[in-house]
Amino acid sequence: MGYTNYYTSVSVSQDVWDTFVDKAREVIDNAKMDGIELTGCYKGDNPVADSEIICFNGALARQHETFQIERECAEWQFCKTARKPYDAVVKAILIVGQELGVISEWSFDGDKDEEEYKAAFKYLPRVEVEPPKELTIDEKRILLAEAEYETLDSGELLDVLLEGCKGYNNMTDDEVEEQYSYME
Repeated sequence: MGYTNYYTSVSVSQDVWDTFVDKAREVIDNAKMDGIELTGCYKGDNPVADSEIICFNGALARQHETFQIERECAEWQFCKTARKPYDAVVKAILIVGQELGVISEWSFDGDKDEEEYKAAFKYLPRVEVEPPKELTIDEKRILLAEAEYETLDSGELLDVLLEGCKGYNNMTDDEVEEQYSYME
């Protein structure tokens, strides 16, 4: 039979597909930088990741079956990789596809403790996370006031709006910091 990845693709909008293609290209680029050689759908050409299809195979002597996903083709599919190096690239793209909703489900011969599965994670697209923004003291005052307004009934809210903020404008910075810490 041979070591195989099984997956079910879903038809998606062009926007979702375009995001998937961008991420798949990152996976392919990351794998190439790590020395994984890939070809396209036919021997000797480059991997394809465009507006309609993602398609590639391992490099010549390391080929097995071609991995392929089409944007408008919702069906159960499989790709036998025989544990060849491009298997990790297939798995990484399936992981991304599942996160984006392009793949509804997937599995493979074996389990998640195997090196073939673990290797896929080093090819996943890099996610840039912005550090959380530290709020200014004035932003914290506003959030405290807004939180207080949410707990008021309409009559109380009218009184507060007529009289001004319920004391947060009169608090020291240290008092605002202390009150704000209770909100987090």
